[in-house]
Amino acid sequence: MAMFGLVWSALLARRAQAVWLLVLTVLAVAGAAAAPWYLESAVKSVAVADVAAATPRERIYLVNGALRVNDPNNSPLTATRDQITGMLALPGATVTIADRIDGTATFGKEQAAAPIAHREQVCEHLVIDGACPRGADQAIVSETVAARLGVGKGGKLTLTSFRFKKPVTVTVVGVYRPAVLLDPYWVDTDLLDNQGSRSRSRGPGSFADAVFVDEPALLAGNADRLDVSYHARLPEDLFTRTDGFDLQDELARAEHDLKIANYNPVTSADDLADLIARDQSQVRVGVGVAVAQLLLLCWFALFLAVRHTAEERRPDIGLLKLRGAAAWRFWALTAEQSAWPMLIGAVVGWAGGYLAARVLADLAGGAGLPGVGGRSLWLSLAAAGVAAFGALASAVIAESRALGSSVTGLLRRVPARRTGWRADVIDLLVAVLAFAGVYQGWSESGGERVTALPLLAPGLMALAIGLIVARLLPIASARAGRSALRSGRPAFALAALHLARRPGTHRVLAMLVVAVCVLATAGLTWFSSHTAWQSRAAQELGAHTVLTVTADSATHLLNATHEADPDGSYTMAVARGSGSVVGGRVLAVDSDRLARVALWSDEYGAPPRADVAAALKPAAPPVITLTNGRLTLTAENGAPAAPPAPGTPAGAAGGAGPG
Repeated sequence: MAMFGLVWSALLARRAQAVWLLVLTVLAVAGAAAAPWYLESAVKSVAVADVAAATPRERIYLVNGALRVNDPNNSPLTATRDQITGMLALPGATVTIADRIDGTATFGKEQAAAPIAHREQVCEHLVIDGACPRGADQAIVSETVAARLGVGKGGKLTLTSFRFKKPVTVTVVGVYRPAVLLDPYWVDTDLLDNQGSRSRSRGPGSFADAVFVDEPALLAGNADRLDVSYHARLPEDLFTRTDGFDLQDELARAEHDLKIANYNPVTSADDLADLIARDQSQVRVGVGVAVAQLLLLCWFALFLAVRHTAEERRPDIGLLKLRGAAAWRFWALTAEQSAWPMLIGAVVGWAGGYLAARVLADLAGGAGLPGVGGRSLWLSLAAAGVAAFGALASAVIAESRALGSSVTGLLRRVPARRTGWRADVIDLLVAVLAFAGVYQGWSESGGERVTALPLLAPGLMALAIGLIVARLLPIASARAGRSALRSGRPAFALAALHLARRPGTHRVLAMLVVAVCVLATAGLTWFSSHTAWQSRAAQELGAHTVLTVTADSATHLLNATHEADPDGSYTMAVARGSGSVVGGRVLAVDSDRLARVALWSDEYGAPPRADVAAALKPAAPPVITLTNGRLTLTAENGAPAAPPAPGTPAGAAGGAGPG
């Protein structure tokens, strides 16, 4: 109790130093404790954002194959589902199985090449004028196929295929159209003519919309083989799971097993999983570097605070040594003066860290923090323990110089200078790391992989510059002090000479330089990231608001947008064409409104909107007006024009929008 009373009296005598130790420890522990909570929320938010921005195709896993039909009376789909599910573990996925065959539908003298298909849940995704097919003698056709063949409900279709051993006659019991053409249910199925094709090497228009039948109708043709497809729509939480399930490893393993079983997996889900993994890795590296910088800065500040406080305790320690006190007593006496504020700061900092992480997650609009418990709790406690241990270690190292000094050195009013090679080596290592970080950051610019050293480069470079300036400061201060003495300015001379003589000045200057650099870097990073997010959102959306609608025709869509916005100041019709080009889809736009409504940035390489609108719909040539009177034509017999170069189209058409 006597020792505790002595420590408490010492803390009261130096309240300012104790308060600063408490504040710095709270800051260090709060940052370390908040990191696991915030990191878990951030990585989940990144995955949610990537999945939300992904195309429907990137959340589809399609497995195609050709299945031999051994028994026409038994469905092959059940065996297919069981076999593929055993090789592909995708918890929560929505799976639909289909079997199909490419053939021809004939009605009278009219024919249409079309897939003849049976697919699970197909009627739930169609708007049918009639009934869903039931049995081996019923089928439904699309509105376009019905118009092409001239067939309606009750008509008899003859279905033939090179794989059918005999034709199949069915009755049309309904005419359908897709309920939602952009529904993920249709992605990569190639069952609708106006869809793009990736899973098969056929162009749009070479096949009509599928003729949907019940499975007995497919089996009635006695085909030797049927094309089967396993269509899995992956849920969002499959990409955002944090329970140890690795989607990338599962997709890679499944692809290997499926190919061995003679199936052809087709998916972009692995690309989406790779993107999520890269983004989450960048978040982890960024948060880790930020926490490391905060901890090192706080530890360094604590080291300086304890070192300067220890200078004031040197006479006390010298008197204890003169009285012959045991070494552990003055170690305990000095260490407890730092330990108690730090321990209290560690407890307050851990609680504040959780609250800070919750506030940051809410401000970032993320997925929210997990509940108190589980893996993040133990990581937070461990991180807080590391921060507190580092703070205590900094204090012990700072005290070691005074405790290891002799009685004569402790009783001196001005401590002796220490010179040696260790400080020079540390400064050299900092400079080498700084330049290495700058070079690595330059070499990795534009790459997808982010490492910690380039992120630490600004702080390391600032530290290197601060150390160089700190080494030059005593020399410059000493010369300025001597010059001030000669010129009769004693106040300035005393301040400069004190700065030149004061030990530890270079450390304080280095810490201030690094702190300012870290603060400025954080502010610039936040500003540039905020600007980049806004630019990316505008570029990806193309407008402030995008509504996806289904229209009966292009004219219907144009009329609706013109009625909603007669002046054409904020609404524009856009339609996705059925054709495709290298690198993307064909879009039809209302070119008269393109320059006023569309948003895109020149930084991404797109030409100005006005130029695109003019190219899509060039100005019409002047009108030639003929009036009553005599018309004279003059013809000349000139040389024939040179033939066009191979591959040059016969004519070019400038496009308006959907009209």
